[in-house]
This record gives sequence, C-alpha cells and structure tokens, in this order.
Amino acid sequence: MAAEPGLETSIKWGNLVFSHADTHAVAIVIHRDHANLQIFNGTRLLERFPMLDDAGRGLRHLKLRYRQPVDTGLVEALVRASVGLMSGG
Repeated sequence: MAAEPGLETSIKWGNLVFSHADTHAVAIVIHRDHANLQIFNGTRLLERFPMLDDAGRGLRHLKLRYRQPVDTGLVEALVRASVGLMSGG
C-alpha cells in the first residue's frame, strides 16, 4: 500500500487482491512455506524483472520465503511498475 496508496483491496479466491481502476494489479497468495506476490500483468514486466516466475499467460509471481527477509524495495518497484503499465506509463 505504501507503493501505491490508491489501490483498492478485496478478498478474491481466498487471497488479498489489490486493484487499480477496477482491474486486478497484484495479489498476495499464501502457501505453507512461502507467499507469492502475484503480478497480473507480470509478463509485460519480465524484461525489467527477470526474477518473476511463470504462472500463466499474463500472470507472473515473486516467491517470498517466510524465513527470509522481504526485499521491500523490489516489492514496491514491482507494484509501481504494474500500476504504471495500467495507467499507460
């Protein structure tokens, strides 16, 4: 939320989803030993963020292990980049 305070939050499919202009931007998906930060337009960000894992036609995710520190700068950059693409940037 610090990266893009205007995002709307909701629960969909049991996950916390952040949307911009009624379009899904990112989601947090909880697993037993890690969480994924899902980027709904992640395929368009692969050149800038090659660490994103494949998760479908447009979706990519960043795997975050619970026992490792979160790179908040990377998470903020991913959120800003995703919303930037949605805003025409």
